[in-house]
Amino acid sequence: MSRRDEISKYYNMSGKAEIISTWAFWLNIILSITILFTQAHPTISSILMKIIITLSFICPIISVVDDSFWWYKAESNRRKSCIKDAFGVDTIAENVEEYYNNSSSQSFRKYVLNTFENRWTSSPIKAIENQIKLTEYDA
Repeated sequence: MSRRDEISKYYNMSGKAEIISTWAFWLNIILSITILFTQAHPTISSILMKIIITLSFICPIISVVDDSFWWYKAESNRRKSCIKDAFGVDTIAENVEEYYNNSSSQSFRKYVLNTFENRWTSSPIKAIENQIKLTEYDA
Protein backbone atom coordinates (compact mmCIF):
# COMPACT_ATOMS: atom_id res chain seq x y z
CA MET A 1 0.00 0.00 0.00
CA SER A 2 1.39 3.42 -0.90
CA ARG A 3 1.26 6.51 1.27
CA ARG A 4 -1.77 8.67 0.52
CA ASP A 5 -2.89 11.82 2.31
CA GLU A 6 -5.92 13.49 0.77
CA ILE A 7 -6.26 15.81 3.78
CA SER A 8 -3.11 17.76 2.92
CA LYS A 9 -4.92 19.57 0.10
CA TYR A 10 -6.89 21.51 2.74
CA TYR A 11 -3.67 23.01 4.05
CA ASN A 12 -2.72 24.49 0.64
CA MET A 13 -4.94 27.58 0.87
CA SER A 14 -3.89 28.16 4.46
CA GLY A 15 -0.22 27.98 3.44
CA LYS A 16 -0.77 30.44 0.60
CA ALA A 17 -2.56 32.85 2.94
CA GLU A 18 0.33 32.64 5.39
CA ILE A 19 2.84 33.40 2.63
CA ILE A 20 0.80 36.38 1.39
CA SER A 21 0.42 37.70 4.93
CA THR A 22 4.15 37.36 5.59
CA TRP A 23 5.08 39.15 2.36
CA ALA A 24 2.56 41.91 3.07
CA PHE A 25 3.99 42.34 6.57
CA TRP A 26 7.60 42.65 5.39
CA LEU A 27 6.61 44.93 2.50
CA ASN A 28 4.82 47.12 5.03
CA ILE A 29 7.97 47.33 7.15
CA ILE A 30 10.15 48.18 4.15
CA LEU A 31 7.72 50.86 2.97
CA SER A 32 7.49 52.28 6.50
CA ILE A 33 11.24 52.73 6.55
CA THR A 34 11.28 54.06 2.98
CA ILE A 35 8.72 56.73 3.76
CA LEU A 36 11.17 58.28 6.23
CA PHE A 37 13.48 59.14 3.33
CA THR A 38 10.80 60.46 0.97
CA GLN A 39 9.52 63.38 3.05
CA ALA A 40 10.90 65.83 0.46
CA HIS A 41 8.56 64.35 -2.15
CA PRO A 42 4.97 64.75 -0.94
CA THR A 43 3.43 62.82 -3.85
CA ILE A 44 5.58 59.75 -3.25
CA SER A 45 5.02 60.00 0.51
CA SER A 46 1.27 60.18 -0.01
CA ILE A 47 1.24 57.09 -2.26
CA LEU A 48 3.46 55.15 0.14
CA MET A 49 1.26 56.11 3.08
CA LYS A 50 -1.85 54.82 1.29
CA ILE A 51 -0.09 51.54 0.50
CA ILE A 52 1.09 51.21 4.13
CA ILE A 53 -2.43 51.81 5.46
CA THR A 54 -3.87 49.27 3.00
CA LEU A 55 -1.26 46.66 3.94
CA SER A 56 -1.93 47.34 7.63
CA PHE A 57 -5.53 46.25 7.08
CA ILE A 58 -4.74 43.36 4.73
CA CYS A 59 -2.38 41.49 7.10
CA PRO A 60 -4.81 40.96 9.99
CA ILE A 61 -7.76 40.31 7.66
CA ILE A 62 -5.89 37.54 5.85
CA SER A 63 -4.75 36.10 9.18
CA VAL A 64 -8.27 36.07 10.65
CA VAL A 65 -9.79 34.54 7.51
CA ASP A 66 -7.07 31.90 7.44
CA ASP A 67 -7.45 30.99 11.11
CA SER A 68 -11.25 31.03 10.96
CA PHE A 69 -11.82 29.14 7.73
CA TRP A 70 -8.96 27.51 5.84
CA TRP A 71 -6.72 26.37 8.68
CA TYR A 72 -9.71 25.41 10.85
CA LYS A 73 -11.19 23.27 8.07
CA ALA A 74 -7.84 21.55 7.48
CA GLU A 75 -7.34 20.80 11.19
CA SER A 76 -10.95 19.64 11.56
CA ASN A 77 -10.51 17.20 8.67
CA ARG A 78 -7.19 16.01 10.12
CA ARG A 79 -8.92 15.24 13.44
CA LYS A 80 -11.70 13.39 11.62
CA SER A 81 -9.14 11.31 9.73
CA CYS A 82 -7.40 10.55 13.02
CA ILE A 83 -10.67 9.20 14.44
CA LYS A 84 -11.37 7.27 11.24
CA ASP A 85 -7.94 5.62 11.36
CA ALA A 86 -8.03 4.87 15.09
CA PHE A 87 -11.55 3.50 15.44
CA GLY A 88 -12.50 2.50 11.90
CA VAL A 89 -15.45 4.91 11.92
CA ASP A 90 -16.26 6.55 8.57
CA THR A 91 -16.11 10.22 9.61
CA ILE A 92 -14.72 11.71 6.40
CA ALA A 93 -14.84 10.94 2.69
CA GLU A 94 -11.12 11.52 2.08
CA ASN A 95 -8.76 8.60 2.48
CA VAL A 96 -5.53 8.62 4.41
CA GLU A 97 -3.23 5.64 4.04
CA GLU A 98 0.07 5.20 5.85
CA TYR A 99 -0.07 8.75 7.21
CA TYR A 100 0.32 7.51 10.76
CA ASN A 101 3.46 5.56 11.56
CA ASN A 102 2.17 3.42 14.43
CA SER A 103 1.10 -0.18 13.89
CA SER A 104 -1.39 -0.49 16.75
CA SER A 105 -4.72 -2.14 16.17
CA GLN A 106 -7.84 0.02 16.10
CA SER A 107 -8.38 1.19 19.67
CA PHE A 108 -8.19 4.15 22.01
CA ARG A 109 -4.43 3.56 22.23
CA LYS A 110 -4.12 4.01 18.46
CA TYR A 111 -6.15 7.23 18.72
CA VAL A 112 -3.76 8.58 21.35
CA LEU A 113 -0.75 7.62 19.23
CA ASN A 114 -2.31 9.22 16.12
CA THR A 115 -3.07 12.40 18.07
CA PHE A 116 0.51 12.49 19.33
CA GLU A 117 1.79 12.11 15.77
CA ASN A 118 -0.51 14.93 14.60
CA ARG A 119 0.83 17.25 17.30
CA TRP A 120 4.41 16.19 16.73
CA THR A 121 4.27 17.04 13.03
CA SER A 122 2.28 20.25 13.42
CA SER A 123 3.79 23.51 12.19
CA PRO A 124 4.58 25.17 15.58
CA ILE A 125 6.69 22.19 16.62
CA LYS A 126 8.37 22.09 13.21
CA ALA A 127 9.16 25.78 13.58
CA ILE A 128 10.81 25.13 16.95
CA GLU A 129 12.77 22.21 15.51
CA ASN A 130 13.91 24.33 12.58
CA GLN A 131 14.99 27.10 14.96
CA ILE A 132 17.00 24.59 17.00
CA LYS A 133 18.65 23.31 13.81
CA LEU A 134 19.53 26.86 12.75
CA THR A 135 20.96 27.57 16.19
CA GLU A 136 23.07 24.42 16.00
CA TYR A 137 24.44 25.45 12.61
CA ASP A 138 25.33 28.92 13.90
CA ALA A 139 27.34 27.52 16.79
